[in-house]
Amino acid sequence: MQVSVETTSVLERRMTVEVSEDRIKSEVDSRLNSIARTARLDGFRAGKVPFSIIKKRHHSQVLQEVVGEVIQSTFYEAIANEKLQPVGAPSIDPQPMGESGALSYTAVFEVYPELSLAAMDDVTINKPVAEITSADVDAMIDKVRNQKVVWQTVDRAAGNKDRVVINFKGSIDGEEFAGGSAEKMPIELGAGRMITGFEDQLIGVVAGEERTLDLSFPEEYHAKNLAGKPVQFAVTVVTVEESALPEIDDEFVKSLGVDSGNIDELRKQIEQSMQLELGNALRSKIKQEVSETLLEINEVAVPKAMVDQDVESSAKRANTRLDQLTDEQRAKMAEVSKKRVATGLIFSEIVKNNKLSVPAERLRAEVEKMASTYDEPEQVIDWYYGDNARLSDVEGIVLEDMIVDFVLDAAKVTEVPSTFDAMVNV
Repeated sequence: MQVSVETTSVLERRMTVEVSEDRIKSEVDSRLNSIARTARLDGFRAGKVPFSIIKKRHHSQVLQEVVGEVIQSTFYEAIANEKLQPVGAPSIDPQPMGESGALSYTAVFEVYPELSLAAMDDVTINKPVAEITSADVDAMIDKVRNQKVVWQTVDRAAGNKDRVVINFKGSIDGEEFAGGSAEKMPIELGAGRMITGFEDQLIGVVAGEERTLDLSFPEEYHAKNLAGKPVQFAVTVVTVEESALPEIDDEFVKSLGVDSGNIDELRKQIEQSMQLELGNALRSKIKQEVSETLLEINEVAVPKAMVDQDVESSAKRANTRLDQLTDEQRAKMAEVSKKRVATGLIFSEIVKNNKLSVPAERLRAEVEKMASTYDEPEQVIDWYYGDNARLSDVEGIVLEDMIVDFVLDAAKVTEVPSTFDAMVNV
């Protein structure tokens, strides 16, 4: 076998492979002889069909099979000998075998880039730090209260932040249209959920009032047949309601799963949950800072095959087909994927150079932390350890944390004070 490799770009290689006639002929003859030993044909006993007939009948198919298998085996043999690391599947172009019977083909493929990572000694990374205060817990309790708001009927005109329950019918040029009517629909005034002007024109209505709203659908309205058109809504007000927050009492505390009804126990549970949320947010932000810094100081040639694969995976996660995307959307996805792939290559190089691996106890600690938010954490732990793929996903998370820790140890770190709200409500 003869192999020659041409560098056609930074990462692309064009490899030409030539396989001798003897290798092809030997394998073809071996298979034809195997067929001949069991072949049946009228006028001949089993295994006694002349080889010339066997060859005439089966040579073309056997040759095709052998060529396919030889190309595959010699490709991997060649890249091993040339110490090449292909990315993705190669593009194979077989050449006509000609009279000599020798096989020749070219394989075009990308290779993994060779990285030489920049030193971190003089690099500064901003590391956000934050703590949960009593005011943060108070704000979270208020947020929960607002989620449990109750609406009470009032005998007065509706104001901003009130809720009105209405019946309405919409019409365009005097004709009702599909989806333009509703019965007993609650609308919170000032929430901005209806088209512009709808909620504003309901300020001041009272129960039983009938009012006509003259409006227009936005030019960018999702229903293209209605976009930009003037519309009239005939509205009948059923009730006017105001919101009331639940009192922070035993009943409220119990409704949040604290059977004792003790507010201090509720605050403790909320703070523990917030600590987990803050920890995840800080970890994500620090990883982002580290990733961006590594991309800034390291030049990485990114294989197109890896970017294409990441784009396809991203589209699948979003339940979107690539052919449904515009060129602009694909370009944006490709840019994000390119950065993600480049970061992954740098992370892999750090792992390789520093022989990083996840200790069993650290993996266990991460699984236990993830399981702690569930009612029966032991079952969740068993669920992770019962499947290597699931456990491998967690191992990947821990390994990334170790990479981030390694970079922070190597670089200069500046702590940047932040808050719970700033970190989790990005």
